Amino acid sequence: MIVGDNPNYFEDNKGDYGHGNTHTLLLDLLRVSGLSLDDCYYTPAVKCRKPEKGKVSATQLKECKVYLQEELEQVQPEWVITLGSTALKALTNKAKITEIHGTQIPHKMGFTVLPTFHPSMSLRDPRFIDRINTDFRRFGKIIKGEALTKHTLNLTRVTTPSGLLDVISAVKRSRAVAYDLETNGLQMRLRTSAIGQTIIATFRQEFVVDHENFSHSEMEKFHHRLAHTLKGKVVIAQNGKFDNLWLHYMYGVRFPMTFDTMLASHLLDENSPNGLKTNARTILDMEDWEVSLDIKKGIVEPKKTQIADAKRELKASGLIGQLLDYAVANWIEEEIERNKQRRAEYAAWDGYATIRLYKYFKNKLSEDPDLEKLFNRMVMPVAITYEQVEINGVHVDLERMRESEVILVSRIKRISRSLNRMARPYLEDVDAMNWNSAVHLNKLLFGSMDLVPAGLTEKGAPSTAEDNLVKMKDQHKIVSKLLEYRGAFKQWSSFIVGWQKRMIDGQLFPSFKVAGTVTGRPSCSNPNLQQVPRDPFIRSLIGAPEGYVFFEVDYSQVELRVAAVAANETHMLQIFRSGGDIHESTYQMVMGISTEEAVAHIMDPAKRKTQLKEERKKAKAINFGFIYGMGWRKFREYAEAQYGLVVSDAQAKAMRVRFFETYPGLVEWHRRQRRIVRNMGQVRTLTGRVRHLPQINSPDQGLAAEAERNAINSPIQGFAAEMILMALVEVNDYFQNDIVKLGGTVHDAMVGIVKTEHALAAMARVKAIMESSKLMKEFEIDLPLPILADVTLGNWGVGKEYDGSELPDPLELKHAA
Repeated sequence: MIVGDNPNYFEDNKGDYGHGNTHTLLLDLLRVSGLSLDDCYYTPAVKCRKPEKGKVSATQLKECKVYLQEELEQVQPEWVITLGSTALKALTNKAKITEIHGTQIPHKMGFTVLPTFHPSMSLRDPRFIDRINTDFRRFGKIIKGEALTKHTLNLTRVTTPSGLLDVISAVKRSRAVAYDLETNGLQMRLRTSAIGQTIIATFRQEFVVDHENFSHSEMEKFHHRLAHTLKGKVVIAQNGKFDNLWLHYMYGVRFPMTFDTMLASHLLDENSPNGLKTNARTILDMEDWEVSLDIKKGIVEPKKTQIADAKRELKASGLIGQLLDYAVANWIEEEIERNKQRRAEYAAWDGYATIRLYKYFKNKLSEDPDLEKLFNRMVMPVAITYEQVEINGVHVDLERMRESEVILVSRIKRISRSLNRMARPYLEDVDAMNWNSAVHLNKLLFGSMDLVPAGLTEKGAPSTAEDNLVKMKDQHKIVSKLLEYRGAFKQWSSFIVGWQKRMIDGQLFPSFKVAGTVTGRPSCSNPNLQQVPRDPFIRSLIGAPEGYVFFEVDYSQVELRVAAVAANETHMLQIFRSGGDIHESTYQMVMGISTEEAVAHIMDPAKRKTQLKEERKKAKAINFGFIYGMGWRKFREYAEAQYGLVVSDAQAKAMRVRFFETYPGLVEWHRRQRRIVRNMGQVRTLTGRVRHLPQINSPDQGLAAEAERNAINSPIQGFAAEMILMALVEVNDYFQNDIVKLGGTVHDAMVGIVKTEHALAAMARVKAIMESSKLMKEFEIDLPLPILADVTLGNWGVGKEYDGSELPDPLELKHAA
């Protein structure tokens, strides 16, 4: 049985199923699996066509589930293929199809569900066709009784000291070793955190070390000895940074990882999921392996309900009294042992899959020397560097945080009182008003006050989203006050309360993902430093402990510089080579006057300085808006949202024309990138990183246009990210001491703390590395313009800026020389 989502346009009009491009593709997919439509019963999960705009509602899904249930009872299928997330949710209440497509899910009605993406997804977005084909080919093997690739564990559970010695001996004999950990959670810095199992896998066998059988000191000695034994070998992991951080906090050691299968998968195809089980299923043809969450966490004792069921069965067999008690106790003991074995097998499959995926990804990388070099010389060193970065963490200025909290709480109360006064004429019980409730705001703004919404939600209700409220400011002063309230509440809830929940001993420990984005730029979470607003009031909460000072070293206009090189735009190159100011130059060319001339009429020096910043923001909006070819309509929205620059249609059109008249090389560069992606389906950064853009072949013009835009901006944004990562690795390698402690990367900047006594000289060294890193030379990249980095010392956002002339000679360290 095949369950789709909704009837398409043709099916809905004709009153029967089996029409349109999607149906044609479904027939092809069935042929791939060795089946025809005659072998299947097809039905949609929802019987009516969904609206032009919007998704299937939960109500629709629930109402149609009755009919789907009747069909299932009549057909009595052995297998049910679900096409898309709507069908999957109708049958299983699961929604994460990206993670579980191609898996076999037993259903309580007796059939097995095999979820895959809806074929229409691949018609719209070609990235999905390979995944759908793989799922159907796999199903074809199953349905025809063909054997899937055979996988067998050679598992040894390690529960004795002699077993630990066997692990060391096996590692010594092996050229390549994979490792993994099973932990009791995701947070390794909590006092309750613990490692339950260590998995060591070679190509011959898998060892699972049960930590419960050993003391902490025994495990500490074992892991230190294992780390020493692993030196010089190929050491493999899936997301090894996570495991190494656990090892550091539990035992003060990290394994010398040389190959991360997750990072290799992402580098080879940034669009596809890079989870271990997903890759094992699609690449190795492995069955999914899973155990209950309790067993995974090490809770192996059977539950009371299971014991009661077992007792009833034993009693029914005639056992009574002490014999029954003995049999139940024996059953419990055996069930505990079975669960331990299940847990060990689950862990072992992780190691088994990891080392075999290494072999596959290593071969795939060797087919592309540029990617292979990028992986070995940059991606893996970056992952190892981020281990140390996450150990360092960032320091919170607790005194400043306490002061800021008092200010924000007072501000929120004051604004709330103002909002209540404004709302009182429209509300009977204004004290019951919750200014954080979208429901309350809808009733007030669009009901009682009869304001006109600037936008609607997906469900068609008036939207109170911030971007829509900004457009409504002229309708009533309460809207501006509401935006002010939201700003203050966001600062308090996210950066005071939110950070306080995550702090440990006055520090935050952000997590960085090397494979966090499709462009290669790392992402950050818990908390996300890259989303901290530029408002000094918030940024200044990040500082340094006594004896240190916080630093930020930020690339100057790096994306514009890289774009100038990529486009070979002579005017931009000339500005950068001569030490000119690209924002000032753009302002003069587009506006016809200089920024100084634009504020010359303002007599008050303070007001003139403030307005001068606003004029420069206009230039930034123009440069960063149009550099990648943004249209004038999009520019209007972008300039207002990002820079507060409000322009008319005519002004936006004129600005765009003058910008590209000023920098005509950009126009040809844009054309060239579009030609490349149309012909190749991909583009590359200067290091060779690939951005795959199969959407260029989509019949959806919006997706094809998006692929063209990505072909222009991805190589620039990707290489700018690679520059900061190259420098990060070198800075970390250079300062192998406590003089500089890196806290992370924030867009085009490197942040951390530096010992006060060495601050200026150390920053001179960091600046020199960022402006000319060794890895840039190793990749034979010589940019025909200067790369500049700006140094700031002091709490984040309020520190003192230093230009090159204020810095001494770079700090020289003996080990680095």
